[in-house]
Amino acid sequence: MTTTLKTIPKDWQKINLGVACNFERGIEPGADAYNSEGIGERFLRVVDITESRNDPVYVDIRTTKKLKENDIALTLDGTIGAVRTGLNGIYSTGVRKVSFKNGVTSSRLLYYILQSDTIQRIIDVYASGSTIKHASSAIPHLFTVIPNLSGERDKIAEILSTIDDAIEKTDALIEKYKRMKTGMMQDLFRYGIDDKGKIRNEKTHKFKNSPLGKIPAEWDADKVSNITEKITKGESPNWQGFDYQDDGVIFVTSENVRNGYIDLVLPKYIPEKFHSKLKRSKLKKGDILINLVGASIARSALFDEDMEANINQAVSLIRFDDTVVPRFYLHYFQIPQNIDRLLEEQVETARANLSLTNIRNFLVIKPSETEQLHIVKVLSAIDSKINTELANQNKLSAIMQGCMEDLLTGAIRTNHLISK
Repeated sequence: MTTTLKTIPKDWQKINLGVACNFERGIEPGADAYNSEGIGERFLRVVDITESRNDPVYVDIRTTKKLKENDIALTLDGTIGAVRTGLNGIYSTGVRKVSFKNGVTSSRLLYYILQSDTIQRIIDVYASGSTIKHASSAIPHLFTVIPNLSGERDKIAEILSTIDDAIEKTDALIEKYKRMKTGMMQDLFRYGIDDKGKIRNEKTHKFKNSPLGKIPAEWDADKVSNITEKITKGESPNWQGFDYQDDGVIFVTSENVRNGYIDLVLPKYIPEKFHSKLKRSKLKKGDILINLVGASIARSALFDEDMEANINQAVSLIRFDDTVVPRFYLHYFQIPQNIDRLLEEQVETARANLSLTNIRNFLVIKPSETEQLHIVKVLSAIDSKINTELANQNKLSAIMQGCMEDLLTGAIRTNHLISK
């Protein structure tokens, strides 16, 4: 099994990272040694490198298997090929600390080389295991190319680091706007906006008691069923003898229902015959969808498309009456406290699930339609900022991908940028 590299510049060299680098494997003290109280040092598992979980654990042991801020971590077990720096702690057996043996070549360049398509493909090719993947056997086959001149190696790392820094700043800005939105939602859905465009407060405005606690005197609290035209869910095509097909009518499943939007990048389709049969669950622009089962339970989205579509049995459809602004309730269903309140109503079964009765009886606030529109306008302005930065993030990520491909293979040279 071999992996080939493209023709390289004459003043570059092909190297085997398995020979040129140290791949130091971590340790596993055992789950009994873990603690969540912060005793000892942070224990860095594969899930910590990939950031797929947020439940840090610590171990109080003596070992040399430690990562420092500038060290490079590479995962080769479980989720393979993840590369991280900026971590401090003891690292597990699924992680390798990677460094050049000569200590001369830029570690920052190595950080990007390990993320390159060439290296990631090799890791994937040599991975074994169906449930849990293992890719340590890839190490002897990790061939790449680097410039002979250290100045050119440093310049490549500098350019890629500059783009990386821009991506990190964009990420930080997105998180800042998301925190702003969360704080704003807490106030808007508790106090609302008065007729002067100001957020109410209990010192200057009248509030009243309701089943949802104190709410502005102008608001009502009501069941979802009392402000809707329809609450229903779809069916499985298998129950009707149909299967998914390459085209036809869009069929929305719980996987498509994301946080606030419907992801139709990889849509499923059903025959027109099946769509016509399921008249009750045909989607209409303005419908709110809420997932009923599984890991994404209570996740909600707004169907904002002018197209034919239907839903499966794992998704509920809420069609509000004409006194309601659908996007207002999309935001309302996404407030963490409201998600928790909805989940309190889930049916006690082996698999978490919500019933349509839970949805119908769910209590919501009801400001005037005018106030709903004002609140949506405020939140939409923040959403616009978030979406702008997400677009910038995607653009920068595409630039980064292209630059890595060109700079790390010598397709585009940087030697002319090096100071003489």
